[in-house]
Amino acid sequence: MLSYLAVLGVISSQASETRLNGESSSQLEPGIYKPSVKSERSGKVTYNPVKKTVADILANPVYHEIVEIEGVIEIHLEGNEYLFNDGTGRIVIEAGPPRFHRVVLPVGETITVIGQVDFDDGKPDLDIFKVILPDGREINVRGPGRPPWADH
Repeated sequence: MLSYLAVLGVISSQASETRLNGESSSQLEPGIYKPSVKSERSGKVTYNPVKKTVADILANPVYHEIVEIEGVIEIHLEGNEYLFNDGTGRIVIEAGPPRFHRVVLPVGETITVIGQVDFDDGKPDLDIFKVILPDGREINVRGPGRPPWADH
């Protein structure tokens, strides 16, 4: 993960390009790309997220609290990590390890993210469960509890 200082403004405006099967992430449609791992999840997952702002999360982060935030993906950082801005603040959102799957999100578009508050290097971030795209399509990354990649 990039250092938190880098995330807060010292990062270059050029996003890192992650490649999957020879294509850069900017060439892929938003979604989940799983190179060789099958998901074992099935059925509908029910969330009871608390609607929050990034400022709320940063001011009072509650470990593993399930939240819903709406804002813009500012930049793709690396792997499955993105910098998210809702107008009240900026936070890193992440969708698990690239070795398990590649999640492509639309940089510059307003999305809704449901996930749980986590900490990386002592700073709050958000582990993504689900993303709702501007056109209403949903990207289901994982449900609450132990992530599916924990056993891989």
